[in-house]
Amino acid sequence: MDPFLRLSLYLWASMRSLPPISPGRLLMPALFVASWTTLRGLENEAARAFVWSAVLAQVAHLYAGMPVSVFRQRQVFGRAGRAMRIAVVVFLAMFAVQIWFADPVVTQRLLTAVCTIYLCSLLLGHHGDRQLWIGSFRSVIGGIFRWNFAGICFGSMR
Repeated sequence: MDPFLRLSLYLWASMRSLPPISPGRLLMPALFVASWTTLRGLENEAARAFVWSAVLAQVAHLYAGMPVSVFRQRQVFGRAGRAMRIAVVVFLAMFAVQIWFADPVVTQRLLTAVCTIYLCSLLLGHHGDRQLWIGSFRSVIGGIFRWNFAGICFGSMR
């Protein structure tokens, strides 16, 4: 089989299994790219444009997620809790630190730390529901073998 056709079939099979992306999920990357392009067009230095674009995208992400978070906390607890206010203050402090230093490395490290904490909380929550934990790995492994991953990569299409 033609290597280009094999690769295109592999990419098609991989992309077909992805869920559709909602427009709200594209807000943060779109805002980052648009603001970075605008700031660079206004002849700001690259490091400062990156930091400001990243902070604007983070603020947009926080602003977009706040109504949903407050609504869910009010549904569960009857009110928006103190933890919500503390989280907002922590994020505002993180934004201020990024702007204060105006260093892309600081911004990248802070974003990595926040994403790591978020990922750990997701995994711990996922791990708490044992049936969901086992079922998700079974479906991923089953999906790989169902698509005959080795056959697509190495040419033995059936």
